[in-house]
Parts: sequence; structure tokens; C-alpha cells
Amino acid sequence: MPIANSAYRNEIKYSLSEIRAQAIHDRMRSFMKADKYGETYIVSSIYLDSPSLLLLNDADVGKMNRHKIRLRTYGRSPDHRVFLEIKERRNRMIRKYRVAAQTDMLASVLENHHYDREFLANPENNDDWQNMEFFMMRFREIQARPISMVRYERSAYLGIFQPDFRITFDRNIVTYPVDGIGNGAWGTRNIERPLNHGQVVLEVKSGGQLPDWMTCIIKDFNLRQRSFSKYVLCTKQLQSEGAVIMESAL
Repeated sequence: MPIANSAYRNEIKYSLSEIRAQAIHDRMRSFMKADKYGETYIVSSIYLDSPSLLLLNDADVGKMNRHKIRLRTYGRSPDHRVFLEIKERRNRMIRKYRVAAQTDMLASVLENHHYDREFLANPENNDDWQNMEFFMMRFREIQARPISMVRYERSAYLGIFQPDFRITFDRNIVTYPVDGIGNGAWGTRNIERPLNHGQVVLEVKSGGQLPDWMTCIIKDFNLRQRSFSKYVLCTKQLQSEGAVIMESAL
């Protein structure tokens, strides 16, 4: 049985101007601390989907029970470690399954569907092995392939008094059609497409009730929740511009 890396939690998203994002950041500073990756870092995700874009369509129509399959790295270029993730939604609640694995073995594993514990960053971790099996089951179920890559700058914070409370600010979101996995590039830089055009995506994530100070911020700034799927928006933009996304090869 797979082991979730987080309990079910609620995620609320807002789209902000840079000025409003800075003002909200200033208001929350005494309640939050930077997460373990540091205050600001690069997130790169390759989204995987079926040939018919089943997962994209589920998200686009707002299906309440759905999931995403993605590969994620941190930093400006992939290092030796990649995270294989299933992000699962049940009604309005979200939880994530993830396992850290070896980047240099990734292309072979996804192409041949053959792997062992040496593929994992922590080979002796049984929970990681269960999550690897779960990822590959989902991967095989839909004959998944790489569709699009999303990259952005993330500033992430955890609650000082509520460790399960998390806030992220995502800036400079760009997307690329995928030109392969495991080649050290993860996308085609000369045809990157900006997505949010100066807007900042604020995500508020909590396993329980929002702290009072956050409720006050939402009210004081008149924040309005927005449905915002990076995978859906980025892939649709690539499609609208005629980018080839369905012929990507592992």
C-alpha cells in the first residue's frame, strides 16, 4: 500500500499582482518561516498523461476525484535526484505520494518499465518502494508519456505555530514542450512560453482550519479564490501555439 507524504489538506489558490504579493508577504512574516529548500528556489515539473490527455481533461472539467502524475526537480538544472509524484484529489482535499529516485536511470525505467531498489535515492526505505510501485501502476494504467514542462520560482513558507500550514508564492511561470527525459535539458529553452505575465500565484495549504491571521489577510486584501492548474494552462497554451506535445519521446 502506498504511503502518502502528507495527510489530506485543503489548497486555495489566488492570482495576485507583485505589489499585493509583497504586501501579503510582509503581513505574514512574523507567523511563517522558510521551508527546508530555502526561501526561494526553482521548481521544474514534467507532467505525464495518456495519449488522449485523460488527466488534463479530468482537471479541465473540474472532476472532483482525480490525480496528476509528474516528475519534479529543484534547482536550475536536474541533479542526481528526481521526485516521482502522484498528486491525488478527493473532493476538495489534496494529498501527495512521492519518491526520490536517480535522474540518470529515469529514462530507462520509464521506457522499459523495469526497475529495482537501486533506482531509489533511499534503496532501503520500504515506504519509498511502495510509493514507487504505486507510481508505476498509475503510469502503466494510462500508458503515460511526457506532455509538458512547467518551471517557476517558488518562495515557500511553513507556519511557525502550525507546521501543517504552508504558503507558497510562484513567480515567472514558463512552460516548454518536452524534448526528452534524462538528457539533462528537460525542455526546449529557445521556445519557452511565459504563462502568468507578471502575476504571482499564491497557494494556501492547510490540513485544518486556517489561522486567524490568515483569515484576516484574505478579508483585508479581498482575495478571491481561483481555479489554477499549471498543467492545464501550460499545456493549453502550447496547443494553442501549435507546439508539438504529443510526440515527445522518453
